[in-house]
Amino acid sequence: MDAAPISGTAPCIIGTISNYETNIHHPDVEKFIDLASLFGVSTDYLLGLCHSQVSPDHWNQPLLGSLSAGEVVKLIQTLPPKRKEALSTILYAFSATQKQNKEGDEP
Repeated sequence: MDAAPISGTAPCIIGTISNYETNIHHPDVEKFIDLASLFGVSTDYLLGLCHSQVSPDHWNQPLLGSLSAGEVVKLIQTLPPKRKEALSTILYAFSATQKQNKEGDEP
């Protein structure tokens, strides 16, 4: 990550960000939360504890009808393995169809 583009908006200066990147110093809790918010990711993502770059705000927003993204994930986790596999197949098929439609729209 290049510190220069974020130094004007992050609550710290270029040298400080460089020190974070090289593990010379670590941000305090408030600055760490500010950085996660700035990048729209969770603090777990910044710590390398998860791979999802989805902003924590998205988990509470409606995704399917009145169900939030978090509720949809919880429902999927309760499905038996064969149902999860079927759902995965359906989602990949929709994704491929959507990609083909977008490519067909381009000149």
